[in-house]
Amino acid sequence: MDFKKRLDQMKKELSKEREILDFSLENQKKLFLEKTVEVFTENDLTEKLRESIKNKKPLRIKYGVDPTSSKFHLGHYTFFKRFRTLQKFGHQIIFLIGDFTATIGDPSDKEATRKPLTEKEVKKNLKGLKKQIGKILDLEKTEIVYNSRWLKKMSLNEFLPLTSLITVSRMLERENFAKRFKENKPISIREFLYPFFQAYDSVKLKADIEIGGTDQTFNMLAGREIQKAFGQKAQAVLTLPLLLGTDGLKMSKTTGNCIFLTDKPKDIFGKTMSVPDALLKDYFSLLTDLSLSDWQEIEAAMRKGFNPKKVKEVLAFILTARLYNPKIAEREEVRFNRLFSRKKIQKEDLEELTAVPPKKLLDLLYENKFIKSKMEGRRLFRGGAIKLVDKEQVVISNPDYLIKRSGEIFKIGKKIFIKVIFKQNA
Repeated sequence: MDFKKRLDQMKKELSKEREILDFSLENQKKLFLEKTVEVFTENDLTEKLRESIKNKKPLRIKYGVDPTSSKFHLGHYTFFKRFRTLQKFGHQIIFLIGDFTATIGDPSDKEATRKPLTEKEVKKNLKGLKKQIGKILDLEKTEIVYNSRWLKKMSLNEFLPLTSLITVSRMLERENFAKRFKENKPISIREFLYPFFQAYDSVKLKADIEIGGTDQTFNMLAGREIQKAFGQKAQAVLTLPLLLGTDGLKMSKTTGNCIFLTDKPKDIFGKTMSVPDALLKDYFSLLTDLSLSDWQEIEAAMRKGFNPKKVKEVLAFILTARLYNPKIAEREEVRFNRLFSRKKIQKEDLEELTAVPPKKLLDLLYENKFIKSKMEGRRLFRGGAIKLVDKEQVVISNPDYLIKRSGEIFKIGKKIFIKVIFKQNA
């Protein structure tokens, strides 16, 4: 079998959900620990699984997010995909929305004080999140809870005893706090309180296991300590690697390097195709069920000259198929390759925008959110990324370019085509 056929086989297999046939302790433990960075402790995890199987009682698996955005991205999907697998064993996913802790601000992995959100901002971000969770997880086996239910009502008499359970010196062992303290950068008492609240969530939820990113290790371990102080068995803690953004930097909505679960299929496919080759291993590992041996096979083929673009297409197909369906993924694959090969633009490739003349192209792009700022737009013009599509593609370098006639077609970057239709003032 040539490698292209082998890759097509992988694409077909990985576009489907993983089937679970073996419910033994060994297999459950294997899938819990799959691709984790650290576990605290493996003995605790084994014992909890043994008791769960013996008593036929599902484990309560906690995962928390603060609603700092109204969208989930592929960084969250790495967890959702794993939880979907664990639900097949019958375990209960406790999806904690930190609507209270978001108003404090998680200091994890922050080198400066993080601005807390207002209650109004939190409520705005909460809209639509449940729908996105349901896109991946089985909602019947998912308990969605909000920590404002107990933290908002908590009195000082209840809270102050918690603060004696972790010392200031222990807090300053935290890498980002230690760095800021050494550099004489401010650390607010408010930030110190955050781990206590996240830990107390584990007490209220009676969590058996908490799973989170490596940036949450300190907060999750605090949960173990505070659970023990409340007479509960300490939760097992599993940490997973953090997925980097499409530019190789930390995934963040503010930098625009995210692939969101709410993105249109063409954007999921197109953004995935822009992922740097160096990140392909991490993306396949964290976002698909590809085995290490299969990745080594891919890596060997690329070393021998196999085009990484073809590998990237497989990843883009799998993600689009899992977030939508295989038929849509097939359509987007065809569409992307048509645009990439610069064949004739078809109607479905165009986004039609209306404008009242006279109109600057820069203003139109900004108003329709193709660019985040006019400064970014000017960079695109100067960099030759804006073209007028006529018989040929003509670069427009002048950011003050005025659209001359209705029906003009422009190419923005590599894959976006817009057609401008003039309408007259009423």
